[in-house]
Amino acid sequence: MGKNKDTLATASQLPSPLSKIIDLYISSLCYYIKKYFFRRNKIEIKKYF
Repeated sequence: MGKNKDTLATASQLPSPLSKIIDLYISSLCYYIKKYFFRRNKIEIKKYF
């Protein structure tokens, strides 16, 4: 009975996981961009000081 409920829930929430994946992708992209720029700024700071 529990398994039936789970499959029903996943089937009804089909677009939801997709949006979650997109959100995860966007957040990770932003994270890496921030990390990259932070690293570049560190290198530039080292150059000047």
